[in-house]
Amino acid sequence: MSRLIFCFLLSLISIVAVSQIVIQTDTSISKTVNVNDSFELKFADWPSVGQFWHLSDINDSTKISIQQIGKEVMAGYIPKGGKYVSTYKYKCLVKGRYLLKYIYEGRALDGELKKCLITIEVK
Repeated sequence: MSRLIFCFLLSLISIVAVSQIVIQTDTSISKTVNVNDSFELKFADWPSVGQFWHLSDINDSTKISIQQIGKEVMAGYIPKGGKYVSTYKYKCLVKGRYLLKYIYEGRALDGELKKCLITIEVK
């Protein structure tokens, strides 16, 4: 019986992990979390053509800690020249309302291609 429950929980975790949306377009995200809670976001990058998501302003890491925790090749692509999914973990350390602006840029001629605005309310 415990083995059956373990398999069920493992399946549920896999479904939740796979169903997380990868940010690839203009997006606005709102999160409400408690102090010391964390959440993850996934961003699609295409390094071979020089296109990456990056935080446009300097983040105060004493208020929100941001750490890259993973990078994997997107399904359907090969490692050399392919698209990647970068996973970031956000840990909210101080109460307040924060706005993080990510820009998807390419080489100098491409300029700002997309943006992602993340509003975080820490209670």
